[in-house]
Amino acid sequence: MTSTLELVERITPAPAQSDARLEEWRTYLTGRIDPDWRPDEWDMALWLFTGDVDNPRTVAYRCRTLQCPRVNVTASMRCRSCEKALERGALSAEEFDATYIPTTRLQAYKAPARCAAGPQDGRCRRRVSVRGLCRAHYSLWVAVFKRRGLEDSEENLAAWAATMPGYEPLPPCLVLGCSPESAVRARLCPTHYYHWQARGEEARGSVESWASRQAPYLRGNQISLAPLAPVTRLEVLFALQQRDTVGRKLDPRATRSIVTQLLDLPSLVLAPPESVTRQAFGRTTSVIAHAQEMLRHLRVAFDDFNGIDATQRVVWDLPALGIGSATGVRPRRHAGTADFTEIRQPWLQAVVMQWARSSNPTGGKLSTRMAACLVASRALALRPGGGMDPGVLGFADMTAVVAAFRTLLRKDGRPYSEKHRHTALSNFWQILEFGRFAGMLDTLSGLFGRHPAHRIALREPNEDEIGKALPESVIAQLDRLQDTLGDSLSHGSMPSEEVKEMCRTLYAVMRDTGRRPNEVVTLKVGCPERIDGHYNLIWDNNKGKRLRRRLPIDIESAEII
Repeated sequence: MTSTLELVERITPAPAQSDARLEEWRTYLTGRIDPDWRPDEWDMALWLFTGDVDNPRTVAYRCRTLQCPRVNVTASMRCRSCEKALERGALSAEEFDATYIPTTRLQAYKAPARCAAGPQDGRCRRRVSVRGLCRAHYSLWVAVFKRRGLEDSEENLAAWAATMPGYEPLPPCLVLGCSPESAVRARLCPTHYYHWQARGEEARGSVESWASRQAPYLRGNQISLAPLAPVTRLEVLFALQQRDTVGRKLDPRATRSIVTQLLDLPSLVLAPPESVTRQAFGRTTSVIAHAQEMLRHLRVAFDDFNGIDATQRVVWDLPALGIGSATGVRPRRHAGTADFTEIRQPWLQAVVMQWARSSNPTGGKLSTRMAACLVASRALALRPGGGMDPGVLGFADMTAVVAAFRTLLRKDGRPYSEKHRHTALSNFWQILEFGRFAGMLDTLSGLFGRHPAHRIALREPNEDEIGKALPESVIAQLDRLQDTLGDSLSHGSMPSEEVKEMCRTLYAVMRDTGRRPNEVVTLKVGCPERIDGHYNLIWDNNKGKRLRRRLPIDIESAEII
């Protein structure tokens, strides 16, 4: 069985990479990006997505603990830190969620606090680093209390800080989206400065170049595309916008996992195939699903960039081509492919593909028509010549095709119903009629077509006679409880005794006639008919749209009605 990923890889082979090609592809993507996409969540200048926890299209939810700032990927759940605190404490779950105030050392979840130094009208505008002071003011305080011999107390520190002038804020960290101020001459926050230093002088290069490919510290609802190469950034952003267009939720955690696997790629569609295989994205199902969908959207866009009609390929990627769900009511939400190579005869394959291009079918209709043509293709493959030349096909070949539909079996070996086989054969004939109408089967003989001998007759059961009988065991139980039917029911202003009599009558009619409940409740006044001492029940077969049917009933049933 061919996997979905293998089929998708066959849709668009990865082309060779070149700098000129990369620049052309970047220009194309720039024109396809929606600049007004999710303005409250996406910051194009910072390449930063911050998911709104109140947006149902984003997989980001508040921690169940009311005062916890952390974000989860599952609704109505606590974060890991709060779960551990609940296990250690003695509060009930309800009390904990309402009263617990979590503490965190994570800068991304802390509100920035300003340094306490300076007068009220000239307070220092730098961020707190140690003991309520910025790094500069605290360094001054250490020198002062040592030089003057002061006690290093909170009172002395507060009194001294009030006499000091405030400082202007430091420049922000060079890393896009990083909220802390820079704290060193390299214009990096302490966290990023530590990581930059850890790379070694030869490997890290200039601080500006290094910072341009780094991510800020991210919360659970954030995605940063800054670490990616310029073209890869656009590709991931384009794929996210396409996913949003078809109504799929955006999962920041899964997308961040994908980003970490793409750091060294100049492009997704121009990368070597081994760089974007299923194994390259780990084993998490949601991550793999997100990555596969990204590749589908990008490959269809790359076909358009190259001037290629994706429907000319023999394997179609249904979601990327916009072919809807089975009913067509909503966009397709799951992966799906249509592999036309399974139809062996080139002429039949061409007709089916042209029908699919021109009729824009739903996923269900495309599947049933292809399944019907596949049955015919397999039957023709067993004929002399394999059915490859439509000009030599005749009555005997159509007879063989119809025989295959008459003996059509399910996967478990059970035969399909006559109606299913009749419909499948009709689907194949409609494809042939389309091909003839489109001028694609001018060489096909008229003998290879519909003929009265090739019908699959439908044996309709006589519902007027057989009805839907209740099992004897059920009848026995209900007969014993007839007096209790309708005890707890009310029906408008009807007295309770009349309601009970109505329920007993409904049951008796269904028991004695085998009619459906809908057919019983639509019986009209005067439905019992007496002819020569015999009674008929006049009823409407609503399912079969056959009205005023007559069903013989005995005198006891007529008296009940």
